[in-house]
Amino acid sequence: MTVKTRGVAFVITVYNKERYLEGTLKSILAQEGGFDREIIVVDDGSTDRSRKIAEGMIGGLANGKIIQQINSGPGVAQNTGVAAASMAVIKFVDGDDLLPPDCVLRMLPGLDLPNVAMVHGDGRLLNKLDDDISIDRLGRPPVFEVMEKTALLFH
Repeated sequence: MTVKTRGVAFVITVYNKERYLEGTLKSILAQEGGFDREIIVVDDGSTDRSRKIAEGMIGGLANGKIIQQINSGPGVAQNTGVAAASMAVIKFVDGDDLLPPDCVLRMLPGLDLPNVAMVHGDGRLLNKLDDDISIDRLGRPPVFEVMEKTALLFH
């Protein structure tokens, strides 16, 4: 692992996701690998128990942060999380996403390729059975396709 990919900040944006948030946070806590990590939950003005769930699961962790803000939309919530991050690599996670345990380990090598600044997964559907996350692991190595430089415009 290079200096560029030594640590990952998981930025989880949440707005009324109490139904899904526990599974999302469990999947982040279960990430495999020896990389440094921080978990940042940005509660974008939830009116349900989302903040309490986040506090109960990561509030006591040295690498956990919970930020509460008035509802401003997912883009502002992501920017808030990035501003709070201390790691060089940001992994955006929605409050209802589930990550396979090897998700980040499969993506980090892509950042070590020349002239690569962003890597994303292919987004597969996962099944939740009981309280455990059931994942079809095909054992395939990650495939990286380097795209030409494109201009990105963010509002």
